[in-house]
Amino acid sequence: MPLLYGIPVLFPPNRIENGRFVYNGREYQFERNEKNTGHHAHGMVYQRRWELLKGSAEAGEAVIVTKFDSAQHPDVIAQFPHRFRVRMTFTLRGSKLIQEAEVTNLSEEAFPWGLGYHTTFSFPFRGKEDRLDKCTLAVNAAKRWVLNSQFLPTGELQDFDGRERLNAGLPMEGVVLDDVFLSSAGCGETPNEALLTDGNIGLKVAYRCDGNMTQWVLHNGGGGQGFFCPEPYTWVTNAPNLPLDRSLTGLQELEPGMSRTVRCLIAIEPAETSV
Repeated sequence: MPLLYGIPVLFPPNRIENGRFVYNGREYQFERNEKNTGHHAHGMVYQRRWELLKGSAEAGEAVIVTKFDSAQHPDVIAQFPHRFRVRMTFTLRGSKLIQEAEVTNLSEEAFPWGLGYHTTFSFPFRGKEDRLDKCTLAVNAAKRWVLNSQFLPTGELQDFDGRERLNAGLPMEGVVLDDVFLSSAGCGETPNEALLTDGNIGLKVAYRCDGNMTQWVLHNGGGGQGFFCPEPYTWVTNAPNLPLDRSLTGLQELEPGMSRTVRCLIAIEPAETSV
């Protein structure tokens, strides 16, 4: 599956209702590639060819730099009529992976943008044979988006039962998640992170993001499938179609010639205590 496993780059992330939105008087129509709903899903770059700019391994770290330039993809320009570039830098340093995405507007007009990662981990880390009741998930979530039957936000944000447990560490046995949360970082609280702790082996994965990532999608395929997706997004699902303040939706605008950098870190660390 192209979205399991690894770290697919979503530009823009998740769904856009009917693939359509209007921004600054311009209508955008994306490919309606989610066959069962007719929506657009997961953006324009994750299944297309990227250019390798650099690959090196020296001084205790490995670096890979890739580039996606929409000018090289007429089918992308047809959907999103602005030339843009996404430059990804992955740096592996010891037990840490640093993700840096630079989005650049190479067109003559400002455009709306959103970025996310469909990050997937085996969970428990060694596989389903280990005990899920010894695994926990902690995410600094402020509120949960109410979703309709097609997993599109209704525009309502709600407090949710179990927030304190999710923030502190939720035992994952029997837990099913396919939800979207507003990060506490967007409310002035820190840090902006998801922690997956596996007490079977005494390790945790810490996924830490900068303040651009205002949303977390949490998904585990019905539970007990041996994987977990903590997905950081700069904007919430269907953001351009939500009549809400950008401080909530995460929608950002990029002016011509300008760039914006988004940074995340994935670190393997000892678990503080046994689960």
